[in-house]
Amino acid sequence: MSAGCHGRYVRFSTMTSAEVFRPEIPAEFERYRDFLTSNCRRTTMLRLTGVAVEDTSVDTLTATASLTGSRIGGPALITKNHPWPTDKQGKKMMLLAQLNLAELPARPGYPTDGMLQFFHGDDDCYGFESGHHVRYIPAAELAAGHLEGTLKNQTDALWGGYFEVHGQLFDQFPTSEDYEVEDLTLPAELATEETEDALYDVLGLNPTNTIFGGGWAYFTQGDPRTDLSEEAAAAGEEKYELLLQVDTEDSADSQVTIMFGDSGIANFFIKPSDLAALNFDNVLYTWDCC
Repeated sequence: MSAGCHGRYVRFSTMTSAEVFRPEIPAEFERYRDFLTSNCRRTTMLRLTGVAVEDTSVDTLTATASLTGSRIGGPALITKNHPWPTDKQGKKMMLLAQLNLAELPARPGYPTDGMLQFFHGDDDCYGFESGHHVRYIPAAELAAGHLEGTLKNQTDALWGGYFEVHGQLFDQFPTSEDYEVEDLTLPAELATEETEDALYDVLGLNPTNTIFGGGWAYFTQGDPRTDLSEEAAAAGEEKYELLLQVDTEDSADSQVTIMFGDSGIANFFIKPSDLAALNFDNVLYTWDCC
């Protein structure tokens, strides 16, 4: 558990990437302030900017997108050593996201350069049937790479275009669905039936669930790590920690939408030792929806 979150907190609209965003706490939830701030976790908020695309041809898409830009969907950066991945049947996978780590705020324990890419299989279940692939491309390879792919090669949870991604440090409050929230202890003055009922509203104060690198995970159907964590503890193994989480984004002011099923969310988890070794072969992928 975090020992608490400290730093300079400012309003979202005035922030630089080096500053830290923290959700505001409404007056009616003021009694929970100490509980929330002592249990928040530092992560990176992924701020999404929709790029509407009408002409889905490869020439148009690869000509307008940044070669090394961070995005959800869109074309993928491909290098000689990292061609487009395929599933076991040889079918091209679909790009969900690529993150240029040099563009994101530096975080302890995470690489500060290179590219992370997230793909899932081309099936009706966003890769549940045909698998997923997460890979790291070293920074030295990026400049010699090229873009490949049309909107047909990006996740079919996206439509209307793709999203450019900008990272923001984020001190995230606990969520109601992360299995580790059960380990938190409410102060005696808050451990009443009335306040515990209100706690679920309090745990919904985060403005977004689209995040990278640690933090509290969110689900619509429950945390699949619950059983895995018990097995890991019994075997003396590491727990899975959140690597990337992509939530539904369908705001009225954007022509671009991402949605897994009915208002669903996708999650990727990794063990700390694998992250330290830049080994993404064992990443756990899941998604669920309402």
